[in-house]
Amino acid sequence: MGRPIRTRYFVAGEVGLKPIEDREFVGTFALGLDRTIGNPMVPAIGVSAEYFMGISGQATGEVGVRAGIESPLLHFGWGMQYEFREDRTRTFWTFRHPLKRGGVFWRGAQIRVMWVRGNEQSLRVGVTVPIGRPFAGRTRPLKARASVPLPVADEPPEFQAPGPDAQAALDRLAAAAATVHRFTEPYIDQDARTRKDAVAAFAASMKAVAADIETTLEARGAGSGRGRDDPAPLVAV
Repeated sequence: MGRPIRTRYFVAGEVGLKPIEDREFVGTFALGLDRTIGNPMVPAIGVSAEYFMGISGQATGEVGVRAGIESPLLHFGWGMQYEFREDRTRTFWTFRHPLKRGGVFWRGAQIRVMWVRGNEQSLRVGVTVPIGRPFAGRTRPLKARASVPLPVADEPPEFQAPGPDAQAALDRLAAAAATVHRFTEPYIDQDARTRKDAVAAFAASMKAVAADIETTLEARGAGSGRGRDDPAPLVAV
């Protein structure tokens, strides 16, 4: 279920008109493979080959092989087919698309429209079904939409402003957090319109860091009975 495989096998069945003007029935069954060129996560282009057989007109047999190039991203392809019975080569255009998530009719199946050109040109519509790919059409949810319930208009919770003691504690905490931030990562990359303003902002930032250091050293010295020249250790042993 991880990265998509490069080579994929499939069977296909198609019905149509041959030639289009005479409106004679044609039906074919095909067994083939396609291989992605480049990154299979973004299948921009690939090649395909298949063997087909069927009937057309007055129960006339049709047997041959096809080879072509196809863009899974654009769903269009072009190629050539050789018919053994008629001993002739013709070109064809294809359009292949799953129409919906997961495939049409079967998991991973895709609708294919084929226009075979040349003498007795024909237009065919059919289905391609993957072979040996148990996860085809199952890697994504079938529904791309989800119902979101409407919000319930509950009463907003009552807000209570912190008391004087709690507010003072929050202010001290904010100041301490700003000090720790300046110690660990001082903001010295000042930006301004002119160099003079940038230098002034840098100097102000450095003064704030120096003031924090002075205040911290004095507080540590006062708390431990030591002076600024002999500050208390940062970590108690």
